[in-house]
Amino acid sequence: MKKIEDCSKLLLEVVPRTMRLIRAEMRSFAAGDFTIPQFRVLGRLARQPSSNNDLAEWMGVRAPTMTKMIDKLVTRGFVQRKVVGTDRRQVLLSCTKKGLSRTRAIRNSVQSKLAVNIRSLTEKERAELTAGLLVLEELFSHSNTTTTANARGDN
Repeated sequence: MKKIEDCSKLLLEVVPRTMRLIRAEMRSFAAGDFTIPQFRVLGRLARQPSSNNDLAEWMGVRAPTMTKMIDKLVTRGFVQRKVVGTDRRQVLLSCTKKGLSRTRAIRNSVQSKLAVNIRSLTEKERAELTAGLLVLEELFSHSNTTTTANARGDN
């Protein structure tokens, strides 16, 4: 078994290369409809409505920056704002049908493109890749506020 440092080094090398490929494919299928940050926001809103502040924190930007991004998506009919209760300051953002449709279409196209590369693997390699990805999903799916705070220098 490899050392922990070797595993973390490989992770730091492979994940960015993989994300560059995915972003390039998304850009080609988005055909100028979205920037990558806009697409990420739409993907998040497709899974669950959120507030502007929650999205800004998730993306690592300031709320006014997120507001500008959301304004563009609202103007183009991809996102809608909904006032929560009687407090007009409480606004929930969600994808419109148009936003959901376009987001799903791009995701499906990118997924199909990735499948072309994965098809070249043997059945055993695909099983190993799937197992490894499931381990990564489990490892990084739990929010660890201590790690996040340490990364930001909050402590």
